Amino acid sequence: MRGKAIKKRKPGRRLVKPLMLLVAAGVVVAAAVFGASWAWARAGSLVSSVPVFTVKEVSVSGLNHVRREDFLRYIGDPTGKSVFSASPRAMLDTAKTHPWVKDVSVKRELPSSFRFEVTERVPAALVLVGDSKVLVDTDGFAIAKVDGRGWETLPVIEWRRTGGLKLMDASTTGAVRSALDLLRLLAGDVKERFTGARVVVPEDGGGAMLHEGATVRFGVGGLDEKFRRLCEVVDDIRRRQAHPTLIDLRFPGKVVVRGADAASEG
Repeated sequence: MRGKAIKKRKPGRRLVKPLMLLVAAGVVVAAAVFGASWAWARAGSLVSSVPVFTVKEVSVSGLNHVRREDFLRYIGDPTGKSVFSASPRAMLDTAKTHPWVKDVSVKRELPSSFRFEVTERVPAALVLVGDSKVLVDTDGFAIAKVDGRGWETLPVIEWRRTGGLKLMDASTTGAVRSALDLLRLLAGDVKERFTGARVVVPEDGGGAMLHEGATVRFGVGGLDEKFRRLCEVVDDIRRRQAHPTLIDLRFPGKVVVRGADAASEG
């Protein structure tokens, strides 16, 4: 008796059913995800259209020099929009670019408001740049061009570098801070040796000032120690009743004094 012929199956057939099941499962998952996304988007749209979620109040604290309406216009006032469609991150990023804003935070408060807390920059001095007056803060940033009215009590710095002084330009903050540090030292001089001195920012960016016909050059860095040496030199100059045209402190451990009757090095 002949045995029945055994039909060999191709190896690939064994994989067909599992693959079909896998594909089917993938289709089900994709459909579920698509359906969930659509449902979530639809729900968000419906919620956004509910009047109770329309922004009715935007509170802003910390403003002293910037008007509230100007601040809101700058960031894109969310009033009248859905509290969900107005992006806190976008408004925050925009607010941080405002020249007067040093720091800011925002909080969405359901159902219909936003709260901003602003830290403004602190005005430190007026910088004369040609015929313009620029307000700078304690960090050395130029924050606004002004006409001088309302800022008369601030100390004045003369800008003598080429290229002007651009608003919020980080490349010039070092020079401005040096000038501000010099103003601080002048204000702290109990003997008031430098009454009427004019602080300037020279071309090299180092600290400098004009006083009683002399140009005083400090250079960059070590300002406290250089100012101490300057006070000693000025006391000596006054004892001798000399009238120098240059006092140069840019050299380590040395002061160069130049003038018709006051040429010396020490």
